[in-house]
Amino acid sequence: MTSPPNASAHWPRPNRYDGTLHKPNSNDPPFSASIGWREPSEVDRVKQEFLPGQGFPKDSHTDIHKFLCSELQASRLNDIHKYLWIAGWNESIHPLHWHLMVRRNIITTEDPDMHLVCTDWAIFVKPLPIYLLDYDNYLQHISNYDSLSLAARGFLRSYARLVVHESDFLLAQKHDLLPPSMKWLDWTRLARELALISTASVDKRFRYGELRLSRLNLIYRVWRGRLMYFRLHRSYTAYFVDQYKGSLVLFAYTTVIHAALQTMLSAEGTESSSLEVLSQLSFWFGAMTISFVLVSALSQSLYLLVVFLYNLQATLRAPKQFKRD
Repeated sequence: MTSPPNASAHWPRPNRYDGTLHKPNSNDPPFSASIGWREPSEVDRVKQEFLPGQGFPKDSHTDIHKFLCSELQASRLNDIHKYLWIAGWNESIHPLHWHLMVRRNIITTEDPDMHLVCTDWAIFVKPLPIYLLDYDNYLQHISNYDSLSLAARGFLRSYARLVVHESDFLLAQKHDLLPPSMKWLDWTRLARELALISTASVDKRFRYGELRLSRLNLIYRVWRGRLMYFRLHRSYTAYFVDQYKGSLVLFAYTTVIHAALQTMLSAEGTESSSLEVLSQLSFWFGAMTISFVLVSALSQSLYLLVVFLYNLQATLRAPKQFKRD
């Protein structure tokens, strides 16, 4: 598990802003109207008619609410929030440049349940949408809903910790995580206010930071009875290659130990009592190794069968679902 970062090193420290900080109350936008990001002037007309960055007319409140819920609420993670301590530390979010330092790729995702989920080689980050930075839009479509406000504040606060330095800002724009027309100074002024969002005012999911995908898969298997939280492998071959990496290392160790025991047994001049002990040790070690191999092969085969039957059931159920819809 990644160790919790030094909190003092993860707050934006702009040096060119002396304005009064906005302290959000209740469900108000967590930034002041003068700081919130505005669309460039050439698209002001479109901004007035549609949800910023989207094609929804602003008067279609029901459609917009459903859209915002699907885009911002991490419902699957909220459902297992009491087990999230297994997958990550409280509020542990490293800046983007840190992930490159530990050789992780930054991968864009549009699934709120995958935001800040990480593996050894990647971290998934959901882009910060323009409509979430628009003060008027926030008041109109988000502030009136408690659960949506909690999710929005948590999502915004996560970006205040992801984008700390100008290098993080450049990485965010390179991966299309922030609006391309936004400037570094604009971001520092905004992030300074987003950093004030308290833990008590965010969604349950955002009380934790980065979450390990392997441990989320474990939580889903043990406490949800599901195969996994998210499947990275799109083929059985890739899955088993990944799963058997640890087994191959263990196999190498046992092979070396077996070879050493055989050498000791065949060595001349070994006392009979020592030979008897070595012979028994070699026998039991060999028996345990064979048992481990058999159990491992059986469990993997059983898991493959379960995955196959699950996929078959989903395939057979799809046409019926399509007709019903």
